[in-house]
Amino acid sequence: MVVQSPKVYAGDPQIYINPGFKLGYTFGNHGGFTYGFELSVTTNIKENSSVVLGGAVLGIDFCNDWTRFHIGIEASVIGVGCDVGPSFLFRNDTVSYGVSFIPF
Repeated sequence: MVVQSPKVYAGDPQIYINPGFKLGYTFGNHGGFTYGFELSVTTNIKENSSVVLGGAVLGIDFCNDWTRFHIGIEASVIGVGCDVGPSFLFRNDTVSYGVSFIPF
């Protein structure tokens, strides 16, 4: 009952800036070790709550002969959420377009 009280979080909306480095492995053709950088900016989207967040994300990944650029919107509840938005893959002077859905 105390956790649901509107007086538990009575602060102003806060903005969170979350930078991060990515390191992983991409399977399949043209795969290999993948690295990159991601920056997300989030804020409280539910009034008087610091656990429901939403915002924007920008990411770039590099692997062998391709680069992927992603921009999207994200939402999370207690650190679990998803990010959705367009992705652009640059490889050998060509550009491929797609939509990424990234749970976290």
